[in-house]
Amino acid sequence: MAATTLGISTERAAEVRHILRTAIDLTVDGSEYKHRQVTEWNQAILEYALRKVTALSYDKPYKHIVTCKIIQLNGEGYHSGVISLWNSATDGCLTILASALQNTMPTIELYYWPIAGRMNAAAAILDYASVAWTPMYVCDGKVKSSTPFSRLPVLREHMADGRTLVLSESHAIERYFARRFKLYGTDSQQDALQDAFIAQWEEVLDAVAHIHFGDPAMKEYYAERYQKNLALLLEKHSKRLVASATGLYFGDQITWTDIVAYTRYELLKVYESANGLPDALSCLDKLVATMEQNPQFQNYLKREKARSVFYQSGEDHGEPATAILPVELITDANGEVLAKERLDLVPASLDLSDLGCQ
Repeated sequence: MAATTLGISTERAAEVRHILRTAIDLTVDGSEYKHRQVTEWNQAILEYALRKVTALSYDKPYKHIVTCKIIQLNGEGYHSGVISLWNSATDGCLTILASALQNTMPTIELYYWPIAGRMNAAAAILDYASVAWTPMYVCDGKVKSSTPFSRLPVLREHMADGRTLVLSESHAIERYFARRFKLYGTDSQQDALQDAFIAQWEEVLDAVAHIHFGDPAMKEYYAERYQKNLALLLEKHSKRLVASATGLYFGDQITWTDIVAYTRYELLKVYESANGLPDALSCLDKLVATMEQNPQFQNYLKREKARSVFYQSGEDHGEPATAILPVELITDANGEVLAKERLDLVPASLDLSDLGCQ
């Protein structure tokens, strides 16, 4: 990310960065550049940012200065200079370039059934990275046939240059986000191990999906497959997790694998608790505790709880199950959900078939 952080702790920088992102998201909201509104936008961004930054807890009084420059992206160059002096031992500075904020605008849409399922890991990655996105809950099965591989979830991302990326398959979507937000792709050997661990989690989830949503005649077969795959996973993964001081798969840094393990474990609780979960799943206890104490991952926990209100189907909330139900969560600087809103319903005829970046 194109950002400069001086004299600020990682946690505090993340809090301030989230405030700045939210200020821009709430004010500009993906609008086209309009010169007559620049002054109003600038003032709104500055007022929101200052109000939220000064409301954070500090160990001593600070003077806060926030500046904002809004320019039109028309292909021309832009040069600006400013000089500031401060004590780097006691004060701090955080700078975020406009180009780094374009991907935080609400231009990412994830299409999936209104249930806890394969979309959760991708959602957790986005929330962990404090990226704005819109859940698009598919309430009409006909939409599925219009997707690239007739499967869900599907990612649709509107790029700053006007192109639109359409991507199918949960693993491809997760890997795309994981690499983009530095949870994957930093070390080829570690990446290979991540792929191996995640593949085993996918085998377990695939069996669970067939048990609950597949052919009833095959339920017994997949129940046996689920038990076998889960036992194998726990046998192989537990050694690594128990030996880890943090319970994470790779040292003290959260990775894509940790997010997959957490979200898949939560799905097991949703779908298999009635049948009893093995005691060996306790090998995940440290991982769960470490992640739930992480401020960035807490964004996911708070937002997923709010999103779950819309689970099941549009009919359950008074809407005909013949459309896509977009949902918007409005959060404050600390990730607390202030409001949950349904956006305008999207027609079921929406075409998601163009795989790739157009």
